[in-house]
Amino acid sequence: MTQTWALLVDAYRELNSKRLFWLVLALSLLIVACFACVGINDRGLTFLIWDIPISILNTSLMSEALFYRLMFLTLGFSVWLSWAATILALISTAGIFPDFLAGGSIELTLSKPIGRFRLFLTKYMTGLLFVAIQVAAFSAASFLVIGLRGKVWDVRMFWAIPLMVAFFSYLYCFSALIALVTRSTMGAFLTTLLLWCVIFLVHLAESGIILQFKVRADQIVALQQSELDKTTADLAAAREKLKAEEKPPASAGASAEPAPQADVSKTKAAERVEKLEADAAQWNDRLTSSRADQQKLERIHAVAFAVKSLLPKTSETVELLRRAIVQNTELEAFQDKSSAAAAGVAGVRGIETVEGVRVSARATQREMQRVLDSRSVAWVLGTSLAFEAVLLAIGGWVFSRRDF
Repeated sequence: MTQTWALLVDAYRELNSKRLFWLVLALSLLIVACFACVGINDRGLTFLIWDIPISILNTSLMSEALFYRLMFLTLGFSVWLSWAATILALISTAGIFPDFLAGGSIELTLSKPIGRFRLFLTKYMTGLLFVAIQVAAFSAASFLVIGLRGKVWDVRMFWAIPLMVAFFSYLYCFSALIALVTRSTMGAFLTTLLLWCVIFLVHLAESGIILQFKVRADQIVALQQSELDKTTADLAAAREKLKAEEKPPASAGASAEPAPQADVSKTKAAERVEKLEADAAQWNDRLTSSRADQQKLERIHAVAFAVKSLLPKTSETVELLRRAIVQNTELEAFQDKSSAAAAGVAGVRGIETVEGVRVSARATQREMQRVLDSRSVAWVLGTSLAFEAVLLAIGGWVFSRRDF
């Protein structure tokens, strides 16, 4: 452990000497300072001493605590840490292995009593150290800002540290492998960005497009089935009424219905039965067609989900923090209020008629969110870490067998 600790300390000193390390840290703290300058009141947003009236974003729709937590999640974690800071971290760490393999550095290290695979993993951990320090500083500063401005001291925000380290490790394990094979800093960085784009496109296709069509198809089938059941029940009742109308009167006394009026009633009952039979046949045809589309989309989604399961879950890992910090009921309440306010301003309700039924875009989004939230932490992290373990095993094998 002495050698490992010495290598980690040396790695920290190396990171400490890089300007990019301090640049990212300064930008992180600057973003947190901007968070502290933004507030929310009953009229809208505030920035320092200025008020910005916004009818769809004020304390009548969300609390100050929720506002700051969502700002931390969306702007701080999902945008800054998960995109901009990650790219800067990849640039800073892409040269760790090429620099280590060049200039005689590795010969000096290999002369010490330390195994090659252990040395490879130690150097790999030095890259993760960059992200761990940055996220820890950002989370601590955000914790103070949200506590002071939002009046809530939520320690769950520190889940950002392990989740962000895991997020970065999915990409950095690939970067380390490419850097080890090519000894090129730029090659490692560019190919890692390419992998990241592939992961994002697969996620967009599966969770953003195919899943939406699948959920929408499920809703259409459910609504059409409901309409068919209602029409079938009405048809049965109409047939019973027609049978009752066709029965001869019990007696031909004064209370019997006049023949012309009875004929009119029979005609109306028969017309209603005929109309309901046509409606039932139409709903049945629509339901048959929609079920065929539903089954086709289920097969396509199963293939996309299988492909996604083999790759790291970068977006889902980021979403785990939202699931830990913000409750679905709290978020849905805000979304309902904001949607109602937006609909009042724009006059749009987000409901459209598809295949004879009215489908709500809000209901589709809720169901999609429910499906995504139902994916377990074990699946998100387990499959991603399995991908990382495979690449680290390959990298360790290459590092152990290569002559330097």
